[in-house]
Amino acid sequence: MKFLLLINNLYHCKILKPRYLLVGMFIFYTGSVKLSAQDPVFSQFMFNQLCFNPAFAGSLPYPRFTSGYRNQWPGLDRAYVSYYASYDQFVNWLDGGVGVNISRDVQGKGVFSKTAMDLMYSFPIEINRDLIVSLGLQASLVQKKLSASDLVLPDQNPYESSTQQEFIPNQDKLYPDFSAGTTFRIKEQYQINFSVYHLNKPNEMIGTEQKFSTPVSCDIQFFGRFPGNQNSRSEKSTTTLQPGLMAQIQKANTYVGWGSNITVSPFIGGIWLRNNLSLNLNTFIFLAGYTHSGLSLVYSYDLWVPKNDQGIKNYGAHEVTFIYLFQYNDPRKKMRIVKCPKF
Repeated sequence: MKFLLLINNLYHCKILKPRYLLVGMFIFYTGSVKLSAQDPVFSQFMFNQLCFNPAFAGSLPYPRFTSGYRNQWPGLDRAYVSYYASYDQFVNWLDGGVGVNISRDVQGKGVFSKTAMDLMYSFPIEINRDLIVSLGLQASLVQKKLSASDLVLPDQNPYESSTQQEFIPNQDKLYPDFSAGTTFRIKEQYQINFSVYHLNKPNEMIGTEQKFSTPVSCDIQFFGRFPGNQNSRSEKSTTTLQPGLMAQIQKANTYVGWGSNITVSPFIGGIWLRNNLSLNLNTFIFLAGYTHSGLSLVYSYDLWVPKNDQGIKNYGAHEVTFIYLFQYNDPRKKMRIVKCPKF
């Protein structure tokens, strides 16, 4: 992160020309043995649940399709762009939920990219009427690529005589990844979730024999749901408050997101904050959306709050989530799933 801030400062001081920005990213990536990777960060973690915990697979009594898009720091011209699409449902003959998630993370307009397909299975256990525990497992196949043809090196400056001697081939790597998670649903009103990603610490380094193991990522979440008018029979007049807290830890990268959504059906609004463990505020997240008849569309904007000594422009982030719930047409189907807090 400090490297990116340095590159950004040089860019705005016009010491570093835009064409050389990707060069710096490339050197940092290939030349640092102690490079610490970090998974994509999503602000709408209360909606894209399969991206954070495989135990959510099939957690609703009907199939669910979710897709999302995030453009982080758009002021750097698509420096970090992430996409995903997922589908999950409960399967009676498996006595559990299954899900699949396909994601793609692109950096530097495609110079670096990572594509993953995740397969999930969750098994719910009914402890008593007030407590449901779900255990989830995930197996992933990940492809990481370097498109070196999109790099512009310093000796390729069109305004000067070119003396290029380097040839950097396109490179890619395919590797497996494994994760696990659990959820606790209490009285259909509270959720406590815990997940661990990259259990096998796969080696994700490409183009070199050096080994770099992906750091284990741990996510802890808490959600609540408080109906505003429990006696109302009209869905349109339902008002609910959904506070939440999430902590994500991956090696030296740690952040805490907390805040609340409020739903005045069919509209959703929310304000969330992101900070580190020292409670130094990093980001305000403003959220707005629409939900009706199993369809939800949510947009959020991250307002980044840099430290005074960084002196760089606020880039923020745009994020969009789309959710569609398929209704079962066969009323005879009985499922083990119980209702859980809806977000």
